[in-house]
Amino acid sequence: MANFIKNFKNQNFKDGFIPESILAELSSKWNGSLQYVYDQNGSYILTPTTEEVKVMLKNFQVENIDEIKKNCKKENITMDEIISYSYNAQKIIYLKPQKDFRQYINDIEVDTKDMVIFKEGQIDFKHGKMFIQPQKMNNRVKLLIGNGIEEHSYEFVQRPIESLTKRYFVSSEDSKISIEYVIDDSKIKFNMEINYQNIDNVSDYLKTLSFIQSLFDKGMFINKKRITSPDSKDVNYNQRKQLIELWKKIELIEKEMKIQFQLKKDVLNKDEYISVCLLYRTIIEKEPVKRNQKINNFSYSYEEISEEIIENIKQRKNNNFCLEFYEKKEIEILGQKIEMYELRCYFNLYVNEIEKLEEKNKYILILKENKKNKMFNSVMLFKTQDNLEEFINNKEHFNILYKAKQLFNEENNQNV
Repeated sequence: MANFIKNFKNQNFKDGFIPESILAELSSKWNGSLQYVYDQNGSYILTPTTEEVKVMLKNFQVENIDEIKKNCKKENITMDEIISYSYNAQKIIYLKPQKDFRQYINDIEVDTKDMVIFKEGQIDFKHGKMFIQPQKMNNRVKLLIGNGIEEHSYEFVQRPIESLTKRYFVSSEDSKISIEYVIDDSKIKFNMEINYQNIDNVSDYLKTLSFIQSLFDKGMFINKKRITSPDSKDVNYNQRKQLIELWKKIELIEKEMKIQFQLKKDVLNKDEYISVCLLYRTIIEKEPVKRNQKINNFSYSYEEISEEIIENIKQRKNNNFCLEFYEKKEIEILGQKIEMYELRCYFNLYVNEIEKLEEKNKYILILKENKKNKMFNSVMLFKTQDNLEEFINNKEHFNILYKAKQLFNEENNQNV
């Protein structure tokens, strides 16, 4: 094949460097089935003249064929199936020509060296590779997803999946629900998660999560056609149910406290979870919480307690008593700091020994365990000091605290 750069080196290459008459002559050998078409990268590529293209290759090997067979779950795989896999996985398939390699385009045998004409001469295939490059995925689908009563429109984009038969779609990034589904023959499998980037607040999150759950409670409809039966459950069903109950409580706390949590995730750490449960029980339900927190000792300064009371405690060592105190406390949930008044009352305290530290002007009361009457404490949270004092002034408040119900299993020793 001639090197045309020497003959036409002064030509403007914008529209090609080969005169049309010579280009037509070069293309004539393909009997109208193939022609050279100029590519803006500066080369002429042998291209079929018809939309339908038939390609046949002989005497070649497919690289990584064992991996392809494994992903396709087929031992005997055809070239058409390899091409389908290439598109599905959006992977380039490399071919290794063997001795006596032949290639046919629209039933015409084409030598590899005739495939491309460069400005600087012929392409050298001796050290290169042949490959099948799949067409870029651009498949978009709109689906109406609902529960038979409420429905929303979602746009999906096809994404690569290493399979011969499966088709994988994901919802667009602007959706409040991140949805993935895989079609395999006549089967379809959905996976749904909250897309936190598009969730503004707790109420928004709760509505979105409840809608997902309703698709399993009432059944899922796609384009108004039922595809699952009511009460069908996925692996995340019970977890979502618990999350809905928890975040309903958080929403009520928001309204009661007139605050707004910054929602970045639906996972609370242990301290946040305990704080939510305490706030809900004490602020919303207005009931105390029993906790199995214990103390080993506590202290009083001389100014806080008289010697007469200390002597009285010494004489009643075998009798139990309670200890009540309150403090201003800051609770943090999801980045929101909340100032509260916490009332704590410890019951079934038994004094083992009383130490007097004159250098510190302190009495230290060392406690002991009583197996019959185990120590416990009750907790109440209040929005204001007035609310706290109103509760303490109630003559029955000790009985209310004593009858508190437990929320957690915990064993923590602490000094006060």
